[in-house]
Amino acid sequence: MHRRPVLAAVIAASAALCAGCAGGAASGAQPGASSASSTSAAAAPSASPAPPGSTAAPTAPTAAADGTAAPPAPVGPDCDAYTGSGDPSAPGPLERAAQEPVLDVMARDPRLSGFTTALTGGVHPQVDLTQELQEGRFTVFAPVQGSVFSSPEWLEEVRDDPEALRFHLDYHLVPGQQLAPEELVGAALPTLQGWDLPVFGTPEELRVSEDSVGVVCGIATANARLYLVETSVHPAGDYTVPRG
Repeated sequence: MHRRPVLAAVIAASAALCAGCAGGAASGAQPGASSASSTSAAAAPSASPAPPGSTAAPTAPTAAADGTAAPPAPVGPDCDAYTGSGDPSAPGPLERAAQEPVLDVMARDPRLSGFTTALTGGVHPQVDLTQELQEGRFTVFAPVQGSVFSSPEWLEEVRDDPEALRFHLDYHLVPGQQLAPEELVGAALPTLQGWDLPVFGTPEELRVSEDSVGVVCGIATANARLYLVETSVHPAGDYTVPRG
């Protein structure tokens, strides 16, 4: 049996046939390959960040793991609890905060317990802004622990004076707007109380009121921009709590 010559002939014939198929496939694939290359080239600019100093419009936020738009980056020196580099048990990541009402986010942050209690009727039952803060849009300047809202002496004074309590709470709330850091600088914000709240500094280092109270951390929630501030803020100069 002369199997080797026959086998060699079969291999040679198969190789010739495959070469012809490959040539046809290559020529047929050219339009698709060109289209794919064109698509990739068109997609490339959106994936590339704008060069430093560019005046182009900012790119859309990066998508989160669940496909929703990522929340704005936090501002301030003490946002570890929201970025995950601090205590992992509280108050939660930025993504969670951005999907919840501001009161829910504040209730999980122990630094805001005094202010949150005062806002939700815990100091005086007639002063309860829960519904407004759950349903409306706000920019909130929330004092951390150590402010008057965590002072037993001050709370005892306003426990029988709901008008004074409401006056001070309202000065920390700007209704109808969820203002980003760059929108705050140089502004005089009309508060729920009626007096304007001035803001100074830069988007990265914000300070509020004439007392230059620093912003500890600023994040976005579902219905508000929440700025944690070093202490409570008050109108400049002499002011009188409205009565009646």
